Amino acid sequence: MNMIAMMILPMLSVLLMIGPLVYILYKQDKKKRLIEDGKKKHSIQKAILIRYDKRQFANSKKASITFLVLWIVSFALTFLEWVEWVPDFVSVISRFLFLCSGPAFLYSVYEALAGHSYLKRLEKYGYEIPDNKKDYDYLLEMLPRKRQGTKNLSSDGNYNKCSLILAVSSLVVLCVLIGYNICFLLDWRCMFQGERIVTFGMMSPVDIVLLINCIKFFRQVNEKYYKDDVEIDYTRKNRISFMEGILIIIVLSVGALIVKGTFSSMTEYIFKSRVSDDIERVQNIERVFDMAYATLGEQDDTSEWETTYNALIAGVEITTWKKPQDIFQKEITKELGISDFSELKDDFRTVVGDAKVYVQLEDGNFVVEVLNPPDKVSEFFDYTIRAE
Repeated sequence: MNMIAMMILPMLSVLLMIGPLVYILYKQDKKKRLIEDGKKKHSIQKAILIRYDKRQFANSKKASITFLVLWIVSFALTFLEWVEWVPDFVSVISRFLFLCSGPAFLYSVYEALAGHSYLKRLEKYGYEIPDNKKDYDYLLEMLPRKRQGTKNLSSDGNYNKCSLILAVSSLVVLCVLIGYNICFLLDWRCMFQGERIVTFGMMSPVDIVLLINCIKFFRQVNEKYYKDDVEIDYTRKNRISFMEGILIIIVLSVGALIVKGTFSSMTEYIFKSRVSDDIERVQNIERVFDMAYATLGEQDDTSEWETTYNALIAGVEITTWKKPQDIFQKEITKELGISDFSELKDDFRTVVGDAKVYVQLEDGNFVVEVLNPPDKVSEFFDYTIRAE
């Protein structure tokens, strides 16, 4: 059964991806030829196309219901994988259908809502609602009118209001996304010191696209340059319809969240890796101190490094030391491969500001820790960077 599933699933995947694409390309080419023939037949140089008709609207509603049922059924079938007698390929195919039917359902719902909105606009302009736009060669100019509609529906405020709603909505979403970026950089300031502007730009490619669309929405409120897509006027641009605008905002918002979520996950992963490296550095410092103490501590005479010994007994921030002053400090710098203790400040990349490496001798063992790690260290590891 697994072998059958492995053979059927790739074939089904190819068929579901390539089949609809070939069919769409064929239909588009056929439609283009029909439109050109219609223009020649009616002696029209420029034309505005009919976007939806009753048949297409009805098909969109049926498709949305069909894909919803398929999505629910495929979701229910995924639970059969725990039933022993159910073949494995049934679970595989049901999961595949579940992943495919979801986006298809959402798209068909969008088509149904967009079609309903378009037919309403046709009706307000006084056009007859076409059963099949092919009967009119897809040309809005050939569609009969029951009455002369308003010259520009935006003059009654309805469509200007829709454009304004889209503009304000996209602006609100944009402000939320930018606010997230700022909060993210403040929360992870220990990771992006000196690189905040670059990081902000890397997080904002989709935000920029949303900003451009926000400007478009504000501009299309001006009916001097923009018109409704059911108005016959070749001198002005079509404004983005309300449903299309909503779809644009949703798609860009989801895309922005995916980008920011990926960036956040990568940042967290890198941070954990860096903290792990910092912990290893602290443990290395502890080993170096223990080895130096074991070597020099065998000598009864500690007068050569008495000052350092007394400081270590009391606990000291060794990053306040500069050049090594006695035999013990020279031994430490030699093993750590540094010439000045202040160099240790740069070894801990997760720390906000300069690292303060604290060392204390307790019961013959050294305790080493970083005094000022950021909150993120304790959030992920529940303790400061310390060698126990």
